[in-house]
Amino acid sequence: LDRTYRLMRGHFWLLVGIAAIPSLLLMLVVAAMEAVIWIPMLKQWPQPPDPQAMLHIFHPAIIIPVMVVVTLLSTAIASIYLAAGLYASISADAGVRVTISQAYAIAWSLAGRFLWLMVLVYLCACLPILLVEGIVILGASMFASGHITASPALFLLVPLVVLLYIAAFVYALLIGLRLSLAFPACMAENLTAIAAIKRSFHLTPGAKGRIFLVILVIYAILYAGILVVEILAAVLALIGFLVAMVFHVHIAAPWNYVGLGVLGVLAFAAIILFISLTYAAMTTALAEIGRASCRERV
Repeated sequence: LDRTYRLMRGHFWLLVGIAAIPSLLLMLVVAAMEAVIWIPMLKQWPQPPDPQAMLHIFHPAIIIPVMVVVTLLSTAIASIYLAAGLYASISADAGVRVTISQAYAIAWSLAGRFLWLMVLVYLCACLPILLVEGIVILGASMFASGHITASPALFLLVPLVVLLYIAAFVYALLIGLRLSLAFPACMAENLTAIAAIKRSFHLTPGAKGRIFLVILVIYAILYAGILVVEILAAVLALIGFLVAMVFHVHIAAPWNYVGLGVLGVLAFAAIILFISLTYAAMTTALAEIGRASCRERV
């Protein structure tokens, strides 16, 4: 935690700047998905949305391709960021100066390797969750099509499915911790995806609790920080509202809309900053733990 803090403080603009790019891109991907879903309904404004049109948007023929495209884009963005962020963190720890463009140039040259590694890590950790979700979707589809009917035995399966999902989640967490050093090892030691996974399994025995605790503490600190900022913003807004009421200040259009637009931009910037700080701190911490684990194994 101390090394992570020192690297973040000493290379703040580099590490957060690298993380800001995927943060913005992922927000744009989510916004595009929301647009695909909601724009057809907004076209009916000011008339009330047609319920059939709303249900048509969530038809599998529409929602599944949208989710697949979003997943592929998110995976590609995350894999390239991990390569860039880890390269910058490892270089900063070694005292080597790099720029954001240099970090992403290295990441782009390793994009295929990191993308394949991310797919393998995801499958290793989340395959049980995918199987449980597949069973649920299959059962819901058969129930909706009338192939199976409601019965007491069917409802008794619900707790079993919940237990299976919890077990799959715990498995994903444990395997995720075992594989958490695959990405730092891939970058620091120039390993292939398979070799990086094996290296992570070799480095993480006895370190899962430490890795989990470091990630938890970092996220808790950042979450507490954004919570304090939100409370301060709410207090300032309340004070401004009370002052306006006392002095009978009325802001006429279009200035009230301008003010709302500025507040929206500031809120968006705050979200991007929080996500970027989280990405940068997590990536830097994993890079530090990976280097420390390698030294311990040696």
